Amino acid sequence: MFDRTKACGIIQCLCCGHILTSRHVHDFMSCNCENGAFVDGGYDYMRCGAKELNDIRVLVEAPQLAPKKIISPLEDDISYIMLDDHMGDDLAIVDAARKSLGRAAEDEFTDKDKKLLKYLWTGGGTGLRHTSPFEMVEFKFAVKLPIFVIRQWHRHRTWSYNEISRRYTSQNVQFYREINTWRKQSEDNKQASDGLMDRDIQLKWQTKQEDNIGDVLRTYHEAINDGMSREQAREFLPFNLYTEMVAKVDLHNLLGFLRLRDHDHAQKEIRLYAKAIIELIRPIVPETMKLFEDDEN
Repeated sequence: MFDRTKACGIIQCLCCGHILTSRHVHDFMSCNCENGAFVDGGYDYMRCGAKELNDIRVLVEAPQLAPKKIISPLEDDISYIMLDDHMGDDLAIVDAARKSLGRAAEDEFTDKDKKLLKYLWTGGGTGLRHTSPFEMVEFKFAVKLPIFVIRQWHRHRTWSYNEISRRYTSQNVQFYREINTWRKQSEDNKQASDGLMDRDIQLKWQTKQEDNIGDVLRTYHEAINDGMSREQAREFLPFNLYTEMVAKVDLHNLLGFLRLRDHDHAQKEIRLYAKAIIELIRPIVPETMKLFEDDEN
């Protein structure tokens, strides 16, 4: 039996050797190497993960502690998205539909279920898709992303969000950096970019961004050290600041999100998160994702 007052999760990253300990809720600990190993949750919702799950060792396995896949959409070893929890699968969708007829739930997904799922998706050829059965599946994600990405994400109001607050913490201030990826403004689309800027311009603005990050950090920490309130000191932090959130959504509304955010007209950075979501949920709802991707293609 675990003593709740002492319970914790402890893992070791086998790439850098760093030992990470999480003792309580929201006690998120991570290493700084390319593996991105982390542990979180203390006693209440134990979780750990890494880019390569074989490269971590669980030293103290608290209740419900299990490695989960983590993806770094921006490939900078800071950004991440992880499927923290989910409810339901393809079978849950067709079982919910059968409730309309008073029929019992099935134990496994069969070819008959596949036909019913397609019927629900297409409306039996009418194009009037059944939506409520797809709302029976839910996903909760843990995400770390730049503020300019989360502001686009929050436009989708069918999600439930809880985001880290800089009123409560001044720790772990990190920034997204453009590394040879500055893009030109599109000439025919006011909200879009179009192609990379020339290399000499890339280097110029990469240097300016790095200088700006240094100035921002010095100013922010000076304000904190002078005793300024965190809620005001955060005014010095820019849009490429990383933030973290947990976000929950049902499958029907998630697919609506993906239609918009994994689209040619979407900003590249949020599109990378959308592609990561597809990778995370496909093993849970593979048949639904086949129907979705057939529609999109």
